Amino acid sequence: MAENDNNMNFNIPPIPDPEERGFNYNTYANESSNSSSNNSNNQSQNQDSNQNRGFDETSTNQAKNDLKPNIPNSGAILTLGILSLVTILCCGACVSPILAIIALALFPSAKNKYLQNPDFYSENSYSNIKTGKILAIVGLCISLFFIILLAIVGSFTESTEIIKETFDSTWDAMGY
Repeated sequence: MAENDNNMNFNIPPIPDPEERGFNYNTYANESSNSSSNNSNNQSQNQDSNQNRGFDETSTNQAKNDLKPNIPNSGAILTLGILSLVTILCCGACVSPILAIIALALFPSAKNKYLQNPDFYSENSYSNIKTGKILAIVGLCISLFFIILLAIVGSFTESTEIIKETFDSTWDAMGY
C-alpha cells in the first residue's frame, strides 16, 4: 500500500509566467510607490481634517482643563445667583436678597482659593463664580429696587389701611 501512495501522480498545472498574464513588475513598482505617496498625502489630509474637527492643541488643553477639580462652592454660587433672579418673579422681593447675599458671601473664599493655586482648579469653575457674583448683584439690585418701590407706593396710598384691616381680620379668624 505504501508503494501505491508513492506512485500517485498529482496533476498540478504549471504556474504561468507573469508576463504572459500581463503582469509587469515595473508597473507594480510604480503603483506601490504611488500608493506610498498617496498614503503620506492621506495622512496629511487626515491631520488637516482632524484639526478641522477640533483635534488640535486647544482641544487637548480643554481636555486637560476638564480633568481639573472645580473650585469649592462654585456651583452653589452660580445656582444662588440664578435663583436670586428667578425668585424675584416667583416669590417677590423678599427671598431674592437673601439668596443674593449668601452667594456674595461665598464668593470671596472661592476666589481666594482659585487665586492661591490657579493651575490646580478648572477655569470653567472660576468663570462660574464670576457669573454667579454678577447674577447675585443684579438680583440684589432688582429686589432692593422693588422693596423700595413697594415702600414708596405703600406710604402714599390709603390702601395700606385696607390691607392692614384685611390681615387683622384674617388673623383674628384663625384664632390668634
